Amino acid sequence: MELHDDTEQRIFNAAQRLFLQKGLSETTMQDIADLAGISRTSLHYYFRSKDRLFEKSLNNLIRNIMPRIDSTLAKDISLRDKIVEIATSYIEQLRGNELLPGFLIMELRRDPQEIIRFVFSEWTTIDFQSIKNQMDREVEAGLIRRFDISQMVITIMGLCTFPFICEPILSDVFKALGGHQTFDNFITERKNIVNQMLSLWLTPSEK
Repeated sequence: MELHDDTEQRIFNAAQRLFLQKGLSETTMQDIADLAGISRTSLHYYFRSKDRLFEKSLNNLIRNIMPRIDSTLAKDISLRDKIVEIATSYIEQLRGNELLPGFLIMELRRDPQEIIRFVFSEWTTIDFQSIKNQMDREVEAGLIRRFDISQMVITIMGLCTFPFICEPILSDVFKALGGHQTFDNFITERKNIVNQMLSLWLTPSEK
């Protein structure tokens, strides 16, 4: 997505912030114009419809949150290390977009097909055959156990995303457990735990 001047970028940033906070239905063009500091007439000059602006925002948000899977898969490292790196990257990108998981859930309720279409458009570039081929080699060598790729994808998304969805209540959970942990420290520790869990899952069973 390429924006042509500062005003267009300001509009886009304002819209994206409001969509994250309120969703499409509750955000108005006037809200966007007010936050961007421009008139509604100027807003319509750059973006004629809220739906078009939302589509651009959604595309940008999903592109930013998805792990850089292709570049990781191209590395000359073990499949275990690739999976751990993808999970770590995913958590870090969620950390920089903490409102996004809640936003996606809100929009999935409103229009699930639109969100699914955008998410899967990002996954269609992944070379799943290369994953299968590397899995075959490493299973044969006794380095990992065979796994279902769809289960792995959903597991990574669930393990990484759920803490960000629960972030508003986690501070109360920390207090109830007698701790003084911050959410940021929790996420740092979470990365290590997720990586350990995935590594353990991939470990071949002893014969």
